[in-house]
Amino acid sequence: MAANHHNYLDGIVLSLAVPEPISFLVMPRVWRVVGIFPEGPFSVRGRLERGLPGVGLLALRSGVPVIPAGIRGTWEALVGRRFYVPRRRAFTVRFGPPRVFGTARRGEARMARQHVTQRIMGDIAALVS
Repeated sequence: MAANHHNYLDGIVLSLAVPEPISFLVMPRVWRVVGIFPEGPFSVRGRLERGLPGVGLLALRSGVPVIPAGIRGTWEALVGRRFYVPRRRAFTVRFGPPRVFGTARRGEARMARQHVTQRIMGDIAALVS
């Protein structure tokens, strides 16, 4: 699962929206159900930032489907708040269809990672708009 990332609420909201427990990938380790925020750190502007190539690398090397997710409402719940206490706000999570990406050929890995990352970020952008 790959989702946009505004603040700490995203992990909580996404975890509540899916039936299976999610292990969020903060560092490489063994996993079964993985959630990743391709933007890396929190967005500081409240909009979708550029995706980092790690999501493309994981998608290509694992061969497992990537389910894009768009989370809305978490930015508005915390923007300008003190002590990270959210204001009352409705949260929504929209899921896109799973995508499976092939493996990259030798010498094309970097371009393939970039392409896959852009596709995933495009899917997420469509879900948050």
